[in-house]
Amino acid sequence: MSPKNVIIILVAVIILLGATGGDDSAAAVGNAIGEAVRLIKVAWDAMVNSSG
Repeated sequence: MSPKNVIIILVAVIILLGATGGDDSAAAVGNAIGEAVRLIKVAWDAMVNSSG
């Protein structure tokens, strides 16, 4: 599975989980997306640095 597919699946899951609530879940979705982006960046940096 390519990294792009993993990212798409993560975003879809986060959106689906947050779609059932109101403002609180919207904030939770925003926080989860921010955390997911941070984790993806950390993983990407680790992959790029280890291959170089």
